[in-house]
Amino acid sequence: MIKKMDIKNIIKTLGFDSLNPMQEAMLSAKADDRMLLAPTGAGKTLAYLLPTIERIEEEAAGVQVIIISPSRELALQIDTVFRSTKCGKSISCVYGGHSLRTEERSLDSLPTVVVGTPGRLLDHLSHDVIDGKSVQHLIFDEFDKLLEMGFSEEMSLIVDELPNVKYHILTSATKALRAPDFINIDAYERVNFLTGETSGSLVIKKIQCESDDRLSVVEDLLREIGAEQSIIFCNFREQAEEVSDYLYDKYIESEFFHGGMEQFDRERALTKFRNKSVNVLVSTDLASRGLDIPSVKHIIHFELPTDYRAFVHRNGRTARVTESGTAYLLLTKDSYAYDSDNYVEKLEWIEDIKGDTLDVKQSKKEISAPEWTTIYIGKGKKDKLSKVDIVGFLCQKGGITKSEIGVIELKDNHSFVAVKSDIAKDIVKSVSGEKIKNMKTKISLSF
Repeated sequence: MIKKMDIKNIIKTLGFDSLNPMQEAMLSAKADDRMLLAPTGAGKTLAYLLPTIERIEEEAAGVQVIIISPSRELALQIDTVFRSTKCGKSISCVYGGHSLRTEERSLDSLPTVVVGTPGRLLDHLSHDVIDGKSVQHLIFDEFDKLLEMGFSEEMSLIVDELPNVKYHILTSATKALRAPDFINIDAYERVNFLTGETSGSLVIKKIQCESDDRLSVVEDLLREIGAEQSIIFCNFREQAEEVSDYLYDKYIESEFFHGGMEQFDRERALTKFRNKSVNVLVSTDLASRGLDIPSVKHIIHFELPTDYRAFVHRNGRTARVTESGTAYLLLTKDSYAYDSDNYVEKLEWIEDIKGDTLDVKQSKKEISAPEWTTIYIGKGKKDKLSKVDIVGFLCQKGGITKSEIGVIELKDNHSFVAVKSDIAKDIVKSVSGEKIKNMKTKISLSF
């Protein structure tokens, strides 16, 4: 097992002076089975990874830890956090839409940890690509979301493939949660850091409007908000694309994001929003939980969800920790009811939401262009490319300084780099045809 001192070294490697109270509580918990209740953005991933790393057996062969995630994005995020600990143990990430052959090669090397979505994990377990007998730790991340998305059967079948699990961890952002019988645990230690309220300062504003006027109202609202990071939530994929297309026609840059997109396009959209190449993300509830999206100032409910918990999770994207944020509700005559199999049901919880009414005036204000632009590089982690390599390449071949380079995100087979918008085109032109780390590759603006 990894020693206590190694955990201290991991914390130092991550650049932390200390852990937050929730992470400390998970490390000091005594039970083999634990349920962690905490809001999105509180550091849950590290909170359950550290005690798991602490219990990994040095001499044991095969996969020791399986982490089940409700989405590809969260699985990739967990993979990134685990690698950042530099604990000396390997991890593989598996999910639908990813190359099976690539995953099988990765699993052939017997990583210590495998993180993935339920269907793909079950596929590898049922075909003996992963030997379930070696697994001792089973983690259900965002377990309430896994249940909401209908993964109970897949999770039950995964549990059946893992006969020797000793330790279970379930994480959730919802208090009212009981571990289902299929997990096979009688009792667990509950580490509860849910307060029932957003930890920062959340202001709610209600906007009364006609259904047909919502697009123009959102446009005017965004012009008043300016360049601050905003997420617009829609209930359907088609609606998210329609809103994004409308904003594009009005010269307001945005990206849409939903589960029907190809993985690369989802990565690109999230990356551009995270690195502030765009200030507006138009999304379904896929973006409400489990993703690393910092510094969101405004949540706009273009459509209200039918479930109050989904409303809370959407708002949880802003006003985190000590920060402030605003949630805007576009209320039309149809906002207070929804059609369920041709039966109109009333959304009574809306009437209990407290907030001032905001009168949005027509605005002609120009929104300043994003400070950053994203550049695509066709090489990534699998090519042994590092952030240091990218910075050196752009400074040397592109003739820029480190201060003109923003967030760098390395993916398996490609990378995204934020650079100052006013020099982005010149940089791409300067490095065109140049080799990065002795490799020829495509380098272009990421549209």
